Amino acid sequence: MLGTSADSSIAGCWASSGYSVQGCAQLEQKLRLCMDAPRDLNQKKNNINYHLSRMYPKIVGPHKRN
Repeated sequence: MLGTSADSSIAGCWASSGYSVQGCAQLEQKLRLCMDAPRDLNQKKNNINYHLSRMYPKIVGPHKRN
């Protein structure tokens, strides 16, 4: 899968070519293939949000409740 690299590549291409279809056609095709491909169900789930939610009260500190 191409993921974010395809997103940033196509955005960079559009920015540099003034949204020209001819110059970015190959990158657009790669992005379409990536987006249309089925997602890998065996991919390990990222648990960063779980850990961030546990740390949030320690970072923010106590606050007044209404």
